[in-house]
Amino acid sequence: MNDYDPNRPQENQSAPAPEPVAKPKPSYDLDNFDTVAAASVGAWLILRHPNTDEKLVGENGPWRIQLLGNDSKKFKRAISFEHEQAAKSRKKVMSLEKRDESGINALAAITLEFENIVMGEEIVSFSRENAIMLYTRFPWIKEQVDEFTAERSNFLKSAPTS
Repeated sequence: MNDYDPNRPQENQSAPAPEPVAKPKPSYDLDNFDTVAAASVGAWLILRHPNTDEKLVGENGPWRIQLLGNDSKKFKRAISFEHEQAAKSRKKVMSLEKRDESGINALAAITLEFENIVMGEEIVSFSRENAIMLYTRFPWIKEQVDEFTAERSNFLKSAPTS
């Protein structure tokens, strides 16, 4: 019977040393995930066609809205203000219309700028009142703004790749 096994060290042969295992380098840093700071700087939303979902781009460039995120202190203050106003109301239940108006006011408070949005063959200039008008008259814009501001990844820089 032959006891030779090429995978087993023989009597005068030592086993190969295990390869050293490299310690993984940390690839994340919590400073890169500071959503409050990132949301407070803001980001640009490019509006999309409500039917085809293609980016809306006019003669002067994409239709954009600059927004703060829901983690920003300004958004928290706006929501708090709207809740306080509702609490001052003597009605215990807020109507759907009032609730929608409250949400629009909060979104208008975190809207910083518009670019290239055309209505009636004129570029819409930025103002809080115009933000309220757009979000009220065009619910699909309000919906895109609401979804964009709630998505933290829209405000964080891309993670580093290793």
